Parts: sequence; C-alpha cells; structure tokens
Amino acid sequence: MNPDKNAILREKFSDIPNLHIWDYVIWHENIENFRHGDYVAVTHWHEAKCTNWAFTGEAITFQTLLEKIRALPGHEDAAVRGLHANIEGSESNLLQGIDWEASRPWVIRLSPRHGSVSPERNQENDILVKETLTKRGYSFVPDDRDEDEYLTFYPTIEF
Repeated sequence: MNPDKNAILREKFSDIPNLHIWDYVIWHENIENFRHGDYVAVTHWHEAKCTNWAFTGEAITFQTLLEKIRALPGHEDAAVRGLHANIEGSESNLLQGIDWEASRPWVIRLSPRHGSVSPERNQENDILVKETLTKRGYSFVPDDRDEDEYLTFYPTIEF
C-alpha cells in the first residue's frame, strides 16, 4: 500500500523476470482515488495506532487483481491456489471482493488479530473472518505453527 516502499522493492528486485509489484490496495470495491495509510485502510480497527504516511491510490477487488494477472502474457489461465494475507484489519474487505464462483483458493490463511487494536476488536474481526469463510464452504483448521496470528481454512465442499 506504500508506493514509496514498492519503488524500493522494484529497484531491489529489478533483475527478477516476471515479478510484478503493483501499487494497489485490495478492497471490496474498485475505487480510483482511495485514501489510505502506509498499511492501514480501515482506521476503526486501529484506534491505538496512527500511520505517518497518507496516500491516495487505487483500490481494487481481489477479482480485479486476478484479472490483471490473467491479462499478463502467458498468464491467461492463472489461478490462485493459496491466499495468505496479513492486511491489518481489512480482511473482510478482501473477502467481499472475491467472486467465489470464479475463484476458490485451495487454502486461505488470514491474520485477523492485530497488536495495535483492542482485544474486543480483534475478537470481532476473528469471528467475522471465520463466519464469512464458513458460509463460503471453508473449514477452520487449527495450525500449531502460528495459530496465535494466522487462521487457516480449507474447503469443506468439492469445487
């Protein structure tokens, strides 16, 4: 979400072929002029922490991102098999922007618990993620590696 940091990454990894670093915020709708922080888009999840950077950029849905990937030469059949995200309280926005008929990752790992927010808000976000993915045909599977931060989901139905 920080175009300045993305520019550094582009320079650092410029020798890697087929690496794409885009300046988009993943959201539940496409918004051309989207105001956001360095890594925080949903400020109500982050009353305890401020960001020092403010940007205006483009917000896109997960599905729009997939379309942009598929528009790259040789990527027409691209599929997302795994979704692993730590997006500081915007997990519900990410999930709302997925066309579940067109894209169903085989595994989803999200980090809905954040140190910069109250325990109550973390619990709300945790419940929201679990309820959303359960309704979409996924089951929560405890993962001892990092269960204190990430939640892991696998499909419960064949797709």
